Amino acid sequence: MYFVMTVDVEADDAWNSPDKIQLKNLAQIPKFQQLCDRYGIVPTYLLAYECACRDEAISVLKPISDSGKCEIGHHLHCWTTPPFEKEGPPGVDSAWIHAYQFELSDSLFAEKAECLRLAIERSYGCSPTSHRAGRWGIDQRSINWLVENGFVAESSVVPLMSFNKNMGKTREGPSFYSAPSKPFLWHSTAETKSGKTSIMEIPLTVYTPMHNMIKLIGEVSHLQIPGKRFAEMLYNKLLGLGGVLRPNPRYTEGKLLHMMEMESKHQQVVTNCMIHSSELALGCSPYSTNKHDCESVWGILEAVFNLVKQSGIRPLSLSQVAGRLELRSDLSKTGSCRK
Repeated sequence: MYFVMTVDVEADDAWNSPDKIQLKNLAQIPKFQQLCDRYGIVPTYLLAYECACRDEAISVLKPISDSGKCEIGHHLHCWTTPPFEKEGPPGVDSAWIHAYQFELSDSLFAEKAECLRLAIERSYGCSPTSHRAGRWGIDQRSINWLVENGFVAESSVVPLMSFNKNMGKTREGPSFYSAPSKPFLWHSTAETKSGKTSIMEIPLTVYTPMHNMIKLIGEVSHLQIPGKRFAEMLYNKLLGLGGVLRPNPRYTEGKLLHMMEMESKHQQVVTNCMIHSSELALGCSPYSTNKHDCESVWGILEAVFNLVKQSGIRPLSLSQVAGRLELRSDLSKTGSCRK
């Protein structure tokens, strides 16, 4: 079993202040990396553009990257990645605040995605091979671009979850009710110059003790049929018995550890835990608005890392795991998910 710690590294409180680019939260990365080092965790830092080009981010992250103790990946936020269609506050494309990358035109998506890729190469001296879409907004066009550009790992799928109520510029967010919960090869639908045809999708871990039932109820709640509201209420109630694998201070004490233990008991191949860099800093995210919640985030992280070490679970980066999964014969060789 493998453990992956993925970190979306981005500006402070991108939820409520997307038009203000501040990076106070980056001051907590050295402390976080020290915690990872103590337990042998190899984090994957998925960088938004501001963290790929600004000195206050590079000065913190490049020494860690140069030491080989982490992976640097690609995290596309449409509203902070050039080229900009409408100049707003410094570092912000006002035309695309909180937009999903699947809302961009083909040409603008390719330009923004490439701009971020090149910024990472220039600043960190390495070409990113792992990706997570901003706001989880993955689509087939993104997969085609990632495969063409040599990426090996993708991690935007959140099984059993729907972001339909989270609007982008003009479109609702993706639905992953029917998405596989285990890693799968996501195939490109375009011809590639490299000859590579797929990328390994490593979904975020979402634990529930009644996966198949909740998956069915979630799909029903998504339909415009009688009983939709009841199905939606039942879905939320049952999903609450588990949840997304992230150090959420609102979880009951020990809940995340229980989820980890159940994943191990069910012999899941990969456990994929995530956090935003801003959650590590007091007042920089909705998850760390007060001292108690911020301390809880750190306490939960250490408890999870200790469990990983004590259980003999092997911690690897996203791309490292993808490379090992490619060699396994017991994984599905194909998969899909819909928006």
